[in-house]
Amino acid sequence: MKELHFDYTLRTRYAETDQMGVVYYGNYPQYLELGRVEWLRAIGLTYKEME
Repeated sequence: MKELHFDYTLRTRYAETDQMGVVYYGNYPQYLELGRVEWLRAIGLTYKEME
């Protein structure tokens, strides 16, 4: 099977972290969705086309 790889750099904002500076787990779904949208953009599709 062909290996698939995608990199996207995201700067974590202070408001997305807890008091120890770790990303609060409740933000993970938003990060995953951002990764999916950027991956679609990278392969030339829009979110609307995917729907």
